[in-house]
Amino acid sequence: MYLSRFERKLLSPKGDILAEKGILDRIKDLPTLPFIATRVMEIIGDPHSSALDLANVISTDQALTAKVLRLVNSAYYGFPNPITTITHAVAILGFNTLRSLVLSVATFDLFAKRGQDLIFDRQQLWLHSLAAAVCAKSIARRIAYPNQEEMFVAGLLHDVGKVILDQYLHSEFAQAIESAKTEKTPMYEAEKKVLGYNHAEIGKLICEKWRLPMILTEAIRYHHDVDAARDNAKIASIVHVADILVKMKGIGHSGDDYIHPVNETAKSVLRLEYLNINELLAEMQKGVHECKEFLQLGKEAQ
Repeated sequence: MYLSRFERKLLSPKGDILAEKGILDRIKDLPTLPFIATRVMEIIGDPHSSALDLANVISTDQALTAKVLRLVNSAYYGFPNPITTITHAVAILGFNTLRSLVLSVATFDLFAKRGQDLIFDRQQLWLHSLAAAVCAKSIARRIAYPNQEEMFVAGLLHDVGKVILDQYLHSEFAQAIESAKTEKTPMYEAEKKVLGYNHAEIGKLICEKWRLPMILTEAIRYHHDVDAARDNAKIASIVHVADILVKMKGIGHSGDDYIHPVNETAKSVLRLEYLNINELLAEMQKGVHECKEFLQLGKEAQ
C-alpha cells in the first residue's frame, strides 16, 4: 500500500516531523468510537452475522436506538409508514445503511461541539459535511457505483481531520486557516506548510483507529489528491467532486474559502461531462433540507 511521507515518518521509530514539533504526544490519544458503534462495525464485517444480531446489539443502547429511529423516519428516507423498531429498520434498510446511520450518530456525538473560538465553526463544518455526504451518495447512484451508503459516510467524514486539528493542535490549525485566507491557497496546502501534514492524512489515521472499511479510509485520505489514489481513484473522485460542489453552492463552511478546479483524473474517472450538474446540485439541496434530523443531532451534541 502506498504511504505518504507523513505516514512513513509517523511509523518510523522517531516520527521525525511529529516528534520535532511535539505533535506526536498531542495526537496520540485520538478519540475512539463508542463501544456500541465498534460492535456494530464488527457485526457488519462478519459474514456469518444476521440482521437479528445487528438489531440486538443496537437495541441494547437506548439513546442510540432512539437517534437511529429518528433518522430512519426522517424525510431523507421518505418511508410512508413509521418504522418503530430497529429490527424493522434493519430489514427495510439493510446493513450498509444502518452502518451509515450508526456512524453518523457516533460522529456527531464525538465531534459536533463548538470550536475553541470563532476562527473555525464546527457546526458549519457539519453542515458542509452533510451536504458532501448527500452529494457523494447522489454521484455514486448516478454512476451506478455499488457502495452508495459508504460514499455517504465518506462524504460525512471527509473533513474529520480538521476537527482533530482544531481539538488537539488548535493554535497551529488557526495559523493554517489564516495562512490559507491571506495567501488564497487551499487549506490542505496551508496545513502542510504550517504542520507538515494535512487534515486528509489525519483523517486516514482516525479511520484506521476506528477500523473503518478501507474504501472509506482511502476516499477520505485522497479526496484532495486523486492522482495518488491509484486503484481507489473512483471513490476519491466521488468525494473530491462532492466537496467542490458543496463549496460552490456555499452550503455550510469547511474553514476553506478556496474553491479549486476539479481534478482531471476525477473528471475522466467519473465521466463528469455526462452528469447533469444542475440536477445534481438541486438533488443535493433537497437532500440537505430533508436531513434536518441529522443536523439536529449535531446541535444536541454541543
